Amino acid sequence: MRRMLIFLLLSILLLVSCELVQDQPPQGKVYGVFIGLDYRNTTFTNPADEYGRLLPLKGTLNDAREMKTAFGHIAGLAKLEMDSYLMYQEGDTKDQSTYEMITVGGTPIRSYASKANLALLLGALTDTIKEEDLLILTYHGHGGEDVLFMAPESNDDYDIELKVTEKLLKELQPIKGRKLVILDSCESGMSVPASESSVSLVRSPSLSDWFDTYFSDEPYAIPPVTLFTATAHTDSYEMGDDHIHGVFTLALLEALGGSHDEDDGFLMGTEIPAKHNGVISVDSLYRYIKQHQKLPLRTTIYRPASMYQHPMTNGGAMDFILFRL
Repeated sequence: MRRMLIFLLLSILLLVSCELVQDQPPQGKVYGVFIGLDYRNTTFTNPADEYGRLLPLKGTLNDAREMKTAFGHIAGLAKLEMDSYLMYQEGDTKDQSTYEMITVGGTPIRSYASKANLALLLGALTDTIKEEDLLILTYHGHGGEDVLFMAPESNDDYDIELKVTEKLLKELQPIKGRKLVILDSCESGMSVPASESSVSLVRSPSLSDWFDTYFSDEPYAIPPVTLFTATAHTDSYEMGDDHIHGVFTLALLEALGGSHDEDDGFLMGTEIPAKHNGVISVDSLYRYIKQHQKLPLRTTIYRPASMYQHPMTNGGAMDFILFRL
């Protein structure tokens, strides 16, 4: 009973107090890396691979391309310069020569979405991005617990597993500035590393753990990389008829003011639904997605659902302001 009273008092305090934020939105340049794969050249069965056959996906390229457009539009509204890079794998070819080159800080890199090309891109950004800049990286493709699946380098190379915490986040660490990674893949929330100062009540719904962490002596730690994921420990899904998107990414695009027209294609509007008190933040995007995504957040005995997904973020009590409009 005592803990419940404390919980209620804390809830009231949080509701009436100012929101905790990371100082100010980035004042420098915005960099975007948008990754999408349809796996039409990776439909194989590897006996050593516990995940088995990677089936083609239909909405991931739409996700990556339209996220690139959406964030570019928002950066423009915020009067910030943005450099964007699309890394993708489309169709059944493994010949990298069919993919265009992108140049970062004088380094030419093939836009084919392999692990090696992504490492080159992140390495070039390490020498380019400054403390006042913002990096947004989004991934749209197959995933598992702490793993993403990139494109094979060649017909004989199936080394495509990219560990998030062991590989991707470590490659991001040397990059200066603020960093947001958005993952739309199955079990993507399992990639969110444990924190000494915040507890996920989505993945591990234990109020006891929450109280123990909240009242611990550990100082609040701002994560070096903010992760925003489509789901916690369940599958992520695609939906749509002619124009398909990931459920999470579709809601995220809508939060940023995006919509799709049968005649005119993808459009960005002037009204930004996720704008709150003049800013777009990870929290404001998170709230919009939870309220508007096309699948329920969870299944219950009162509202059973065979398909559901709950987004996650590792921001804890500290919101991450992305843009001031």
